[in-house]
Amino acid sequence: MGNRLSRVDDRTVDSSPAVPPAVCTCNATAPRTDVQDGTQVKTADNNDAAKSYEQQLLEKEKIIQLLVNRLRRYEDIALPLSTDSDDTDSTIDKTKRGERYRFYKPSFGMYEPTSISSGGSSMGSGLAGSSTQRDDCYQLSDDSIVGSEDYEVEEVEVEEGVEETEKQILEKSVQDKTRTVKDKIFEECQLIIDNMIDHVDRTGNSAYRDWNGEYQKYYGEFVKLVSPRQVTQIKNPDINPDVMDNLNRVSQQFADTATIYAKIIISESELPLQRKSIKPIDIGGVAGGMKYRVQNIMFKFAFDILLVEEPPMWMYGGSQADHRAAAKAAGNEMKGLEAHSSTYVEGLSYPMMALVDYLGFRVVAMAVLPIDKTTLVYGSDDGGATVRDSDPELSSKMKLAAERLNLKGHVTGHNAENSKEIYGPGDIEGHRGHDGRLYVVDFARLMPPADPSTRLQIKPRSVFYECLRPEIVLTHPTPLCSDAFTSDPEEKKRKENNDQVRAATKNLLSTNIESTVTIQNRVAPLWKNVLTSGLDTETKQKIFFLTTLIHFEGANFRYLGKIWSTVEDEVLKKVIMSVAIARCAKSELREIMRLRMRQVQAPSDEDFKGVVARFLNQLIGNSKNSKLYWKRDLCRQLRDWFWFDLSPQQIEEFDVHKMADLRVLLNTTLLLSSIEVLSETREILKSNEKIARLQLTPLDIKVIRARTKQRSDIYFSYGMLTMQRVKKTKEKADMKEKNEVYTDYLRKQISLAAAHLLFAVVNNPASGLYLLCWADANIELAKVLQGKVSDFTYRQIYSSIFRSYKILPDCSGRSEMLEEVSRLHAKVCEDAGDVKKRDFLLRLAGQAHSSEFDWRSISFMSILHDSI
Repeated sequence: MGNRLSRVDDRTVDSSPAVPPAVCTCNATAPRTDVQDGTQVKTADNNDAAKSYEQQLLEKEKIIQLLVNRLRRYEDIALPLSTDSDDTDSTIDKTKRGERYRFYKPSFGMYEPTSISSGGSSMGSGLAGSSTQRDDCYQLSDDSIVGSEDYEVEEVEVEEGVEETEKQILEKSVQDKTRTVKDKIFEECQLIIDNMIDHVDRTGNSAYRDWNGEYQKYYGEFVKLVSPRQVTQIKNPDINPDVMDNLNRVSQQFADTATIYAKIIISESELPLQRKSIKPIDIGGVAGGMKYRVQNIMFKFAFDILLVEEPPMWMYGGSQADHRAAAKAAGNEMKGLEAHSSTYVEGLSYPMMALVDYLGFRVVAMAVLPIDKTTLVYGSDDGGATVRDSDPELSSKMKLAAERLNLKGHVTGHNAENSKEIYGPGDIEGHRGHDGRLYVVDFARLMPPADPSTRLQIKPRSVFYECLRPEIVLTHPTPLCSDAFTSDPEEKKRKENNDQVRAATKNLLSTNIESTVTIQNRVAPLWKNVLTSGLDTETKQKIFFLTTLIHFEGANFRYLGKIWSTVEDEVLKKVIMSVAIARCAKSELREIMRLRMRQVQAPSDEDFKGVVARFLNQLIGNSKNSKLYWKRDLCRQLRDWFWFDLSPQQIEEFDVHKMADLRVLLNTTLLLSSIEVLSETREILKSNEKIARLQLTPLDIKVIRARTKQRSDIYFSYGMLTMQRVKKTKEKADMKEKNEVYTDYLRKQISLAAAHLLFAVVNNPASGLYLLCWADANIELAKVLQGKVSDFTYRQIYSSIFRSYKILPDCSGRSEMLEEVSRLHAKVCEDAGDVKKRDFLLRLAGQAHSSEFDWRSISFMSILHDSI
């Protein structure tokens, strides 16, 4: 009908014949039947009909205004100037309209028709949800809510059609009287929105925020500041605070937005396709699984993929699906990304990524990149059928990154004619993006696989998800191949690559495991103190540190069974068993919640609290099925996943109360599963005696949260920003009296920085920079508290410094850091009367700067041990 409605400050200007849309018949007066002769007569004359139509227009305008105001919460775009010829009659200047015409595009199908109220005043709240629900929605980066007063002019295109007479309109109102008012309003509004969205898409402008563009700008500046040739002083490194602030802001907003949409995707995972708010897309990829795209973020489920139907062959499980292995592969994707990016090769760009675990599902979220099949210049995207290496600049940078990771190049491809030498796994991809940047993606198999023949239960496809840790790869005497035990066109090279990784795995299972066991035996007294004390925040930090000592030696948690069978101390055996059972319970809970999701098909976590409570009761022995679960399921999981070589007698007599510490077991399970219990229940979980009598109910489960694993640069940037604020605070306070308030403020700020830097270390163990910055933060804390820091804090500092020698051999400022912490610790030992330990630490401080200093000759275990 060619009608264009322009709204200026809530006033309607109609530049074409007044013909209402057929679908808007909200208040149209329907014909009635005369009771005397059965004929139909009109209830109003033409004037009344025109008046009624004006009311319809006003109501329609109110509906559209409320709709647009609600949807402005989402993505901000600027439309280009329109070139339509019929704009000449408009009273609005085109230039001004191009500047001010803005719209927030929603996700398709986010709202159901039933959510729209038929009343005019309640329309807005019905469409966008309650105020509580709106608070959970994604907002602008400055946390502002845009109102109608911010935009003077908005323009709405109505679908063109044949003009209709007033009589035809009234006749249609009779035909449509069986349709609900809500349905008709929703259809009209949805049509208007779709037309606006289609217009935006046709212009070529993105309707969503460019996460990747923002991130790459700041990440490139960050790499220039922290690259190996730029960092000349590791202590208090001078990193531009503006770069840190922008990097943290963009990364944190991406992670928060990804978590919101991941929860929606997971909550609707079992719904029929037509009922999903966010529908999956098909963009190919063998191991990617089902994918979604929303708000310029790509989401994919970490599920095992069926490669061949007859006979069945799954990507990770082999003859049957193994979704736990698929989740581990997704975790390896993040770890590989962190390791490769920690080489800080200038010119290489990496995607923003987050892992979201919620209600038993794991989703990988990644910012959409300006790449496609035409931009691939390095690696393979079809399993090795086609291998590319056509960009010399990218090839040289990939080689440099591999050298810093101690990875060797190898020939990959299905045949010799189509083979290329690739640094990294054969399925890694390097792209020359449409924006000119060099992007690297697909890192799940970056680290070499562990030798599958060493497993207790042989699983040939474990090479796709059980990898060596970066500590092992970085310290191995020869470079290792990412594609060991998979394929190589050259028989001789394949055997060489496999033998080298076999040697690394053998060394891990002997030397590194033995070293781990020795350290754990030496710190056994500390474990006893932990288990006999109250389970407060500091105690939980000690448990976390003592368990991560396994990682410090390059061992994976999957070797907990080998460590358990070797350690001597019974208390330590209990702790290791508790951690292993908790990790089994986490995987079991995920499977249970996935099955529950299939039943309830609802987004609320209320439906899951009952099954969680029942499982936890079964886990700790307060269920009639506990013993059966322990023998049949738990012992099998301990054997398959954590290498516990239990005898038939041990399986028959297995009792969690005797084999584990219930406090560590249950608290660790809740932490790994992001389950929060009530405060009263939390107090019960501090006592083994009370836990043994605890009967959990759904009322004890407070909330099941989404657990988001983010890129380490989020934590690192925030930690460094906090440390820079601490430095400024100390400089301003130099001329002032330093009272208790000042000391307490510094303590809180440094503790906050140290906590975030620790998260960065855990997420990216291959970065020596993160390790030493974390150590430096703890040294500053020791200086502020002046001898009031616990001996355990000094142990943490030493562990990070000595570990950095392995992964970062050359580093300026590390010797000064080691000397400083040794002297601080020696002063504490002197005040405590421990002369032997003081002398040892003073000798260490004196040797730190010596050119002949060998960190391997210093007994790190001696520093950890209480008896020195």
